[in-house]
Amino acid sequence: MKLLSVKNLLLTSGILISLFLPAFFPNQVGAVMPILTEIETTSINRTWDDVALLYPNQFLNTSMVAEEVENAHSAVPQLVDVAVIGQSYEKRDILSIRIINEASSRQKAKTLVVAHHHGREKVTVNQALYFIQWLVNSYGTDPQITEYIDTEEIYVIPTLNPDALDYIYNTSNHWLRKNLRPYDDDGDGLFDEDTYDDANGDGYVTQFEVWKKESNNELTFLYAYYEGVDDDNDGRINEDWVGHTDLNRNYDTNWGIEPTASLDSTSQAFAGTAPFSEPETQVFRDFAQQHRFGVAYSLHTGINATFFVTDTAGNWIEPSLYTQMWDDYRVILPEGFNDYAGYSVKRISKVWPAILSGGWDEYMYHELGCIAPVTFEVYHNATAESSELYYIYTENSTHRIMAFNGIYEYFSPDAKHIENLWLELVPAYKYLLEQTPRVSVAFHDATLQGKIISATMVTRSLSPRIKTIDAITIRLTDGTMLESTSSVDASSTTVSRVGLDIASLEQNGNLTIKVGNEFTGYLWFLVTFIEGTPISPFLIIITISIAAIVVVIAYLLRRR
Repeated sequence: MKLLSVKNLLLTSGILISLFLPAFFPNQVGAVMPILTEIETTSINRTWDDVALLYPNQFLNTSMVAEEVENAHSAVPQLVDVAVIGQSYEKRDILSIRIINEASSRQKAKTLVVAHHHGREKVTVNQALYFIQWLVNSYGTDPQITEYIDTEEIYVIPTLNPDALDYIYNTSNHWLRKNLRPYDDDGDGLFDEDTYDDANGDGYVTQFEVWKKESNNELTFLYAYYEGVDDDNDGRINEDWVGHTDLNRNYDTNWGIEPTASLDSTSQAFAGTAPFSEPETQVFRDFAQQHRFGVAYSLHTGINATFFVTDTAGNWIEPSLYTQMWDDYRVILPEGFNDYAGYSVKRISKVWPAILSGGWDEYMYHELGCIAPVTFEVYHNATAESSELYYIYTENSTHRIMAFNGIYEYFSPDAKHIENLWLELVPAYKYLLEQTPRVSVAFHDATLQGKIISATMVTRSLSPRIKTIDAITIRLTDGTMLESTSSVDASSTTVSRVGLDIASLEQNGNLTIKVGNEFTGYLWFLVTFIEGTPISPFLIIITISIAAIVVVIAYLLRRR
């Protein structure tokens, strides 16, 4: 066999390389290559000084709350949106504050703090306002909080029960739990005319608890009543209280089921006359149905706890997730905070024996798909149960009556401790932002096959504990579905091969797509094309190297 000359070898190898190179590098040689580039949110240039609260370490009425909200909004309109989402029974505004980077109009992951379902738990209003202040003051100085605000929509409702807030502020009635719809409890044609009073003038409205003595020396709680006078001169006391419905029993999920709710209007846990019978819960329902929250807080007091949704047996409905979150809270909350909670699946049934009938968290989980609605009980005063404030009033062989005078600081601390309580709990609010389900997305190896863009999509869940809940979708900016992949577990990554129809993009009038879902928000990508891409220097080097190797081999063979 006659060997080819070096010149012929060079010519032949060049022809072969030219023919086969496009097969190995189809996106670089004579092809149209699609590029999917994320349209990132640009941080706002901070131009504002720290926002100071107008009423630090003070309990507030609704006018003061509105002033605080407007103070933050006027100082930082780039981050703070304010909306009136409805009104209470007495026509007070219920406000929703949204903290968001307004430089980007795309839908982001959403999270929520709603405070003050219960009138006497007024320090939760302060917690909500400190949360707003902390967010706007951290933006541009704390990189992590800045990133959360850039990629999340953070909603805050400072008080869902504004009527009760004003009533307590004006009367110092620290027992009021329910809303202020008037109700004729005693059927005499009058409304709220005989509530409890400080009858002996000692500065307390005493609560008396009646306990039955069992044969084994255990005590069984029977009922409670309160100190008072006969305000309406009918020979009875405290038979027609101010306050009607427990708003945190008025949602429609599992409504009106004992023992966690009651259909007795005199009960502190009265569920109302029907699900969503109260304007305050109607306002929240209408607001929440417009959003999808993967995790949310409802702020309460009276115990130190992080309550999760349970089933009818009192077991956590998402045992794996809630166990992880409970372990996290044990680390981030102050030492001893959880002493009163009974957190484990086995022990929580002793604290919360069944579903929270008509509760906010039940509604959020079952009706709106919020996988982690946390009832966050932010304050408990153990000293209020000391012998001086909580003591045996009288007893006999069958019953014991306990007197409790510690109501003033039982549900909210003394005003001088408001800020300290906030500072202790800041890690829990950081945790809320961290757990809000968000994703990062990257496209690789995109090719054009006819009218279809084929690409590898790598999706990562950024929440350490909470999955993306729904599948990740690729949509046109008008919402039209193009492609869907699986949901992504917490702190996990999925890799999918997706196909996008160019015709759909062109019909939409632009080449922009959005990737995500209603819980994670959407990342936007611009689709562009590079045609006839020249061979890169790297490929030229490869070509010359291959040719040189061929020549060397041919030369060595010829010498043989």
